[in-house]
Amino acid sequence: ASRVYLKGSASTIAPKSEFIIDVLLDTKDPINAFDLEIAYPKDELKFLDSDNTSSIVDIWQVPPKILPNGNIGLSGGILKSFSGSQGLIIKLSFEALKSGKAELSFIKNNLYIADGKGTQIEALTGIFSVSVTENAQVVHAPVISFKATPADIVIAQELKTFKSDMFWKNTLIPVSVFILIAIIVVFCIIKVYNRFRRKL
Repeated sequence: ASRVYLKGSASTIAPKSEFIIDVLLDTKDPINAFDLEIAYPKDELKFLDSDNTSSIVDIWQVPPKILPNGNIGLSGGILKSFSGSQGLIIKLSFEALKSGKAELSFIKNNLYIADGKGTQIEALTGIFSVSVTENAQVVHAPVISFKATPADIVIAQELKTFKSDMFWKNTLIPVSVFILIAIIVVFCIIKVYNRFRRKL
């Protein structure tokens, strides 16, 4: 069975610590897309940033972001598909706000198999917990901010070109209609004028 799970470098930290959790994928099936949602205690943890360095993901439909319900949503695609263990989807950076036991879990865990049909499966998941205590060590793990992938950049450029082409198509059609109407009006004016001159 395929599974998505969370893995952190530290299980016990002090308040004000900044730590990283990896979102990982294990699967025997070739996976080429995913749609995930991660819940976490908002009063105990603060989501800071995400790092997609070394990620298996080529196209991000939704880069990691805070959803209206406060959870973290992320979805994307893998061009050549992925099958194997410990495939890194993303690194998430959090700050520990206060003492307690913070638990993170998947609310949405949809994977899509590269079978030409987009077959959806629900991955196995688990709960990741981190203990925040006053007498623990303060951790500051650096994170590289999320960057658009080469595929994302190409798609963005193609979309920009498409929007530009559509703009000119939508603009030129009304202009051509206006010119045609103007020509007809001028022709009618000339015709009426010529008739008026003949009467004189």
